[in-house]
Amino acid sequence: MDRLHRELPKHGWKVYRYGEANSKARQLRLEVEDKKEHHTVTIELSLPSTYPNPSKWEKKMRDSISISLASPCYVDKAYKPNDQ
Repeated sequence: MDRLHRELPKHGWKVYRYGEANSKARQLRLEVEDKKEHHTVTIELSLPSTYPNPSKWEKKMRDSISISLASPCYVDKAYKPNDQ
């Protein structure tokens, strides 16, 4: 996660947030946006193996990275309103 936080800006991504998520798990979260295409990405690091008092459900979870990507709607440049 630290490497993503350092390297993504070098490749045209703007970091909006980096730190603990506002949740019970307090997982590390990185939110970035591509400056050119305006895609946004949220990356969360989930490490239940490190939780101090994991629940029965959390003990069954594997350590993981969650990635969510959102992109703006594509608009065809040839489109004209009222086209059929």
